Amino acid sequence: MKELAAFDKPKHPPHRPPYLHLVPLSEIIAMALGIGTNTKGVKVIWDKLIGLYGSEVAVLVDANIQDSGIDECVMKSINAFREGKVKVHPGGGGQYGRIEFRENDCPDDEMCEKQRSLFDY
Repeated sequence: MKELAAFDKPKHPPHRPPYLHLVPLSEIIAMALGIGTNTKGVKVIWDKLIGLYGSEVAVLVDANIQDSGIDECVMKSINAFREGKVKVHPGGGGQYGRIEFRENDCPDDEMCEKQRSLFDY
């Protein structure tokens, strides 16, 4: 027999941990550097962070990454994610989802110089 709850608001059992809404670490690194997710630059930083802290969840949620020696812009982007300053655009209709900084929450542009396009020259 199937039953539906009749609560006005959802009630979570006290033993249930809170939900974590995470974005892949490679996406955050790529956004910070202004390059694609499947690039050597992203892989090098991803490998270093996973080697230091063990998992993406540890890097994105728990670890103190300030002394990790990674790019300053990547650290700022991870901190922006932790503070909820990243906007997630869901995918659909043949399009992948994407992330971006919310307005006025982008890390310092001088520190995070993006990769230039061929059309910038």
